[in-house]
Amino acid sequence: FPSHDSGMGVGWNGSQWFAVGNGSVNTAAVSNSAMATSWSRLGNSVFANIHCVRWMLGAWFVGGDASGGSTIAKSADGTAWTYITTGLSTSCRSISWNGREAVAVGTGTSQMVSSLDGVSWTSVSTNGVTAGNEVEWNGSKWVIATEGTNAVNNAMYLSGTMYVSSVASLLTQGYCVGANSGVGAYIVTGK
Repeated sequence: FPSHDSGMGVGWNGSQWFAVGNGSVNTAAVSNSAMATSWSRLGNSVFANIHCVRWMLGAWFVGGDASGGSTIAKSADGTAWTYITTGLSTSCRSISWNGREAVAVGTGTSQMVSSLDGVSWTSVSTNGVTAGNEVEWNGSKWVIATEGTNAVNNAMYLSGTMYVSSVASLLTQGYCVGANSGVGAYIVTGK
């Protein structure tokens, strides 16, 4: 990115780095070097501000501020993009994938949406949440940093429905969460 742009996220798919951010010239860049020593700028043709990037389902998924009603776009190569409409009608701030389902958070009609295929997204009821800032999978459930009544929530699927429960009312704004998948495996029966 040029010096006046801001980096917001970076992803790795096993052979390629993909960086996203905001700026007037570039909002995405790609590196085919494992050490990320050289980068190709991809311009700002996807979203004016891109907040997150995730490799899942054989494609790059990026989330950003709304463009034409979409806040998520996907691309197999980072150049040709398909826009996806979700309940995050204003902004997508984070996308995560656990190998079975995707969850994205942000702002708009909904603050949290889920998908099994990355194309069809379903709004998740979030009591007291006014914005979703980040979501990660911890091996057994989703952990979500939010704004509103509670700053940290967790969510899990049960019989095809996602349930959200508040776990921290100490803060009213949560901006990021981390998950350590190295602490052990969690096997979900029937999934």
